[in-house]
Amino acid sequence: MNYFTTENKQYIYPVKNFLILSTIFFWIVSCKEPANVPSDTTLPPAAIDSSLLVVNELNKLIKPLGSDPLSVTDDELKVFDEYKNVKVIGLGEATHGTKEFFQMKQRLFQYFVKNFGHRVFAFEMDYGESLVLDEYLQTGKGDITSIMKKEMHFFVWRTTEVRDLLEWMKSYNIGKSEDQRLHIYGVDCQYFDTNARILQEKISKIDVNLGQKLQPILSPMKSLSYIPSETDLNTIASLIKSNKNEITGKSSESEYQSIEHLSDVLIQTFIYANEPDHAKAGIIRDEYMGKNAVWLSKQTNFPMSIWAHNFHVSNIVETFTYSRTMGYYITNALQGNYKVIGFSFLKGTVTSKNSLNMQVEYLNVDDALTERFTNVVFGKCSTPNFLFKTKDVFKNPIIRPYIVSRAFFEMGAVYDTQNKPSEKYFLPLFEVNYDYLIHINTSTHSDLL
Repeated sequence: MNYFTTENKQYIYPVKNFLILSTIFFWIVSCKEPANVPSDTTLPPAAIDSSLLVVNELNKLIKPLGSDPLSVTDDELKVFDEYKNVKVIGLGEATHGTKEFFQMKQRLFQYFVKNFGHRVFAFEMDYGESLVLDEYLQTGKGDITSIMKKEMHFFVWRTTEVRDLLEWMKSYNIGKSEDQRLHIYGVDCQYFDTNARILQEKISKIDVNLGQKLQPILSPMKSLSYIPSETDLNTIASLIKSNKNEITGKSSESEYQSIEHLSDVLIQTFIYANEPDHAKAGIIRDEYMGKNAVWLSKQTNFPMSIWAHNFHVSNIVETFTYSRTMGYYITNALQGNYKVIGFSFLKGTVTSKNSLNMQVEYLNVDDALTERFTNVVFGKCSTPNFLFKTKDVFKNPIIRPYIVSRAFFEMGAVYDTQNKPSEKYFLPLFEVNYDYLIHINTSTHSDLL
């Protein structure tokens, strides 16, 4: 059977809106190198509106937060209690390298674990590498810093902030029953190596003969430079599915589902990696991330949080922003059981890659970079750090015109040092993107391990 079906290869997007997504996804958000910017993506000019009236209206709606995200109190977070019964909550980030974003997401997850019963933190990482990290959370064996440096593909997650989160999750698990333990699982699909390695290890432990059959196909994939063939991946999927009863009988239904999912992720990675058009590849990736998140939510009886960039978790629909994100697919599948908390900042330092030499450095974001963006008005509010419910802000007749007519500044893992941020590259902030927005006025760069 050919597992590269029409459904697997299908990625729906409106062609007429394709150019803008190309810019937004690959220049701003992606963990890959920035793509070339099309010439016809200019948004309307966005002169700064310094009207005190806009700021005054915002001050009526925002809820102040302290300067230390990890010290935010339960009382301050009670505003989210309306989402206590929601299946999945997406936690975004306006940069991939802001300490305060990472720490705030840890604090939110802690609150959700305590008050909402969250047991899974899904991450913008591949499923295979997350299983290695989850093994640490369950057993405490090994040195977490070494594990992160070895297994995590994205430099953006190899930070002390993410390490602190994992250490907290590991400590939380001590003495807990299986149904109360916390887990970390990935929803991305960008690499073959760890997915193939973990798949081979799992199969070999359960069925030696099947492991021997798959070994010649899976072993070469452990190299980052190796690209498998469509035939090889079809063979893997076929052998796993045809041996479902044997694998399940020697392990469990949940273990079989994990094994089958690793095989599915390999196929997703192949389709994503072999799409020559970067913008189309981005659309494919977000669709698979969404479907992987939905799959994951069905594997547990507990609600979960998702950690990813603002773009990925946002509930973007094509009517507003020209394509479909991971958040769109989750929303469509869960029908009201998905809520999103986005993040914003104005200035400060950010960990990122310099597009000229692709070296990781600490970028200084000053007022000159963000002076023409919506973020500026947030920086004029009565408190530097705050949150607001987007519905409340967007229904305000004074605030709404300001926000929807101006671009919203965000960054990905790579900063384009040759093309300084201009509002023409960024979409406005829409009310459908997030249910709540958390603004941290001054970013401090994340600490790399």
